[in-house]
Amino acid sequence: RQAPIKRQQAEDYATMLARGVPGRTTSELLRRWDDAAAFDPADFWTHIQRARLAQTLGELLRSRRAADAAVGAARADWERGLAQEALGDIAVLQGDLAAAQQAFEAYLSTYRRLVAADPDQSWIRANLSVSLNRVGDVAVRRGDLAGAAAAYGESLELARALAAADPTSAEARRDVSISLAKLASNGFGARWADVVGLMDDMTARGQLSPADERVLPRYRLRARWEAESAAPVALQAAPATSIAADGAERTLALPERQSFVRLSPVGGLERGVVARVSVEAGRRYRIDVV
Repeated sequence: RQAPIKRQQAEDYATMLARGVPGRTTSELLRRWDDAAAFDPADFWTHIQRARLAQTLGELLRSRRAADAAVGAARADWERGLAQEALGDIAVLQGDLAAAQQAFEAYLSTYRRLVAADPDQSWIRANLSVSLNRVGDVAVRRGDLAGAAAAYGESLELARALAAADPTSAEARRDVSISLAKLASNGFGARWADVVGLMDDMTARGQLSPADERVLPRYRLRARWEAESAAPVALQAAPATSIAADGAERTLALPERQSFVRLSPVGGLERGVVARVSVEAGRRYRIDVV
């Protein structure tokens, strides 16, 4: 009988925290959800809340335990999929890419089954699109560029179909922009100009979120440099280093705004644009990357 009361108290506290009421903290909100879990350890959403809050606080082991509890409490496939997504996100933060891949592929498989069973449910297809992006993200980090490109491309197709079916949905159009940005970031065919064009249209329609408003200027800069860049040049980094934003020195002369492709020390290709080149002693060059 106490569990619903504890959950309601946690939700009320979360509302006050979101409104910026003084004295409300994320750690206290997590404690309240922990109290709710103690009264009802079988409630799926209680564990999801605990996992997300602990992750926000950087308490990854605590978050992992809550996500595991969510998997155990899940009664429906869509709940298991969300719990698997949570496990994958935590594994990425822990640097365990093998565990992240396993969790995200389980997430993807779950939503493929759900879409096959009920293809007309847009929220299920939207989650399938998200799961494909998660799989693509880990594939990039593991150096599987072909797998990443395929996952991002399929995610974009799904997102575009959902946005075409409901052009007034800011969430659906945002999913398109996310997939486009992932493709553009990795040189998989999309251009930053496409991303910026979509986000500008979303701005005009009042659909752009504050978070996306903050990244749009950076995307504009990338689109401008993309348009001004010559063909990419290949840079092979030493095994233990890479050309990075901290300006690691290389004996390579490159024009400003020159796009490039580099080999990452952890495997796979990384792409970017040279922001500034300055001559160092002994004809070495400082490469600042954006």
